[in-house]
Amino acid sequence: MELDEQKLHALLGKVVVEMGAAANGLLITIGDKLGLYSSLSELGPISSEEFTNIESPSSWSI
Repeated sequence: MELDEQKLHALLGKVVVEMGAAANGLLITIGDKLGLYSSLSELGPISSEEFTNIESPSSWSI
């Protein structure tokens, strides 16, 4: 049986995209459970530098 390399590459590309989406979903869930998004909402627009300099709320403790 011969493999169609174009179909194989297309399938592998889809697998990689779906794995990335699954990993991203997990990170979003973790951020939500730690209260990251509600804290960002309360802070309003800030730069990444400002964000790194704030004291972490106790709700972010694991």
